[in-house]
Amino acid sequence: MPRIILGIPGKWPTRSDLVRAIAEFSEGYLFAGNVLMNVKSQASWTVDVYEHDPKLRRAFEVAGQGLIDEPMLDQIGLHTQTLYVIGEEAGLEPARAMLDVGRALLDAGGLAVKVESCGTAHDAKTWRSLAETAALPPSLYRALVVLVGKGSRDVFYSCGMHHFGLPDTTVDASVGPDDAATVMNRFNVYQMSESPTLRAGHTFSVAADAPRYRLEQRPCEQFPEGDPFHNPDGYWHLTPI
Repeated sequence: MPRIILGIPGKWPTRSDLVRAIAEFSEGYLFAGNVLMNVKSQASWTVDVYEHDPKLRRAFEVAGQGLIDEPMLDQIGLHTQTLYVIGEEAGLEPARAMLDVGRALLDAGGLAVKVESCGTAHDAKTWRSLAETAALPPSLYRALVVLVGKGSRDVFYSCGMHHFGLPDTTVDASVGPDDAATVMNRFNVYQMSESPTLRAGHTFSVAADAPRYRLEQRPCEQFPEGDPFHNPDGYWHLTPI
């Protein structure tokens, strides 16, 4: 089953300090044992807490794709603990709830958010902005989906649409990175916003006068079952017509 997994480091001296900070500053969450609960909605998430990881600064640097500044990366390097929050449900509403979870833990002293189930990361300011506008599919998409350059299969592809229970997208690398990014982003947000009925052979374009692409269903071959990046709904491969 697809899961949404967030990694949030902070500089809480002890676990007791962490529990206290969440109770005081998260605006409605409690943490006990390995469960984080939203008091109002009664929704809950499993949380694993890990001690300092010397590799975490570099992990955020790579996943942040240059958008997390050096001072913040240095602060992440000084973290004492990291919370890994696991959401067991996929869909737009569970995703929105997870954005608020990330916001709450940042308010409680978290430094930044890494989406462990797709490999992107955001600084606190960006995550809070996305959480505030999570009613809009583009904000959810920006928070929880990443585009990946061509690999051994010579395609560009998205990773993270499994968070919403939807297929990811691939485009042949021959299309070029800029055009591929545009069509993948537009197509993925279209899936989220319109819930269209799609079938192999259908076509898609970003505008009436833009190039058209034909849809083909493909399994998720980039990541094996059990990998947090695996999408059980596979991919829509977009082939230029």
